[in-house]
Amino acid sequence: MKKVYCVLLLFLLVGCGSSEDTPDVTVYRKILRIEYGETLSLKVSDFLSCEDKDVLKQSTMDTSKITYDENTYPAVGLYPIVISYPVEDSTQKATVTLEIQDTTAPTLTKEVEVIEVAYGASDYDFYQHFEATDLSDVHMDIDTSKVDFALTGTYEAYVSATDAYQNAIHKTVSVHIGEKPQPIPQPIEQPVIQPQPVIEQTSVQPTYVQGILVVNKKYGLPASYAPGVNGEAVYALQQLIAGMRANGLQVLDSYSGYRSYSYQNQLYWNYVASYGQAATDTFSARAGHSEHQSGLAFDLISPNGQLLTSEPEASWIAQHAHEYGFIVRYQAGKEYITGYQAEPWHLRYVGSHAPAIYASGLTLEEYLGIQGGGYY
Repeated sequence: MKKVYCVLLLFLLVGCGSSEDTPDVTVYRKILRIEYGETLSLKVSDFLSCEDKDVLKQSTMDTSKITYDENTYPAVGLYPIVISYPVEDSTQKATVTLEIQDTTAPTLTKEVEVIEVAYGASDYDFYQHFEATDLSDVHMDIDTSKVDFALTGTYEAYVSATDAYQNAIHKTVSVHIGEKPQPIPQPIEQPVIQPQPVIEQTSVQPTYVQGILVVNKKYGLPASYAPGVNGEAVYALQQLIAGMRANGLQVLDSYSGYRSYSYQNQLYWNYVASYGQAATDTFSARAGHSEHQSGLAFDLISPNGQLLTSEPEASWIAQHAHEYGFIVRYQAGKEYITGYQAEPWHLRYVGSHAPAIYASGLTLEEYLGIQGGGYY
């Protein structure tokens, strides 16, 4: 009996030793995903694992099925890869998959935040302001369906750039529709005054008093001053409009905001042609003297498309604009100081100065102790 036990023990020892001579090879990854455009550097160890590193070193990969595009990158798609590895005196094969995927959106290489469009210019080329790049073909789309080209104000347009694999980048921009040109009547007794050319003001510089930019008939801006609409002021205006609506008041989201020097020049002389210069100077600024050029002034608009003069809206604005950083710039009874007729719709952003100016009951000229009135 002792002899039989010894033989059995010897058999078990030989069997265990034999299994240790055959290391296990495991396919631990069936699919390897790589982003399109990344450098491809495949290794057997990306798919197989084995305690005996020599097995991995002796293994080979057949990557002949991978195709490349004109950018020299592996093209997007699924590719079978055959790995051959040694097992004792034979060779085993395992088939795995390489997936090249594109999940990266295009990049905007040219963009703007605000676009100025003339009144009625529904054929305006918005695409001139945007460019995008990507490793695959890019399609650019601009949605202006919410822009009313026949109503002065500021609207939102939506820009998207989409690549061949439906990755997209989106952007919202502001579109400002300029004021409707006033009809120029044919003269009956006197000739029509033709619009004057833009006179570049090179010597004029912006004036700040107590940190507030001053623009009136005595203090002007140079033609080169073109900051566009002020982002902080626009945000405050949107909050003011939301506050009006929360109180049941009627006002449009659109408004008349930033105007360039040349645009104001054209607007002013069109008015002169219709009403004469003396009358025009009471309600329209000459180029370089409009607060709208500062990007800090806004005209609110009623739902009927006209400048806001209705009640109780106008009274609410007069009493609450300062809570949002604004003052009503041209007050009734102060025309000889501001130089303009009362405009309950015209708001000027002065930020943290607004509560003190409002509490004083003074015009901006009076509060800052600066000259106002006419041009001369």
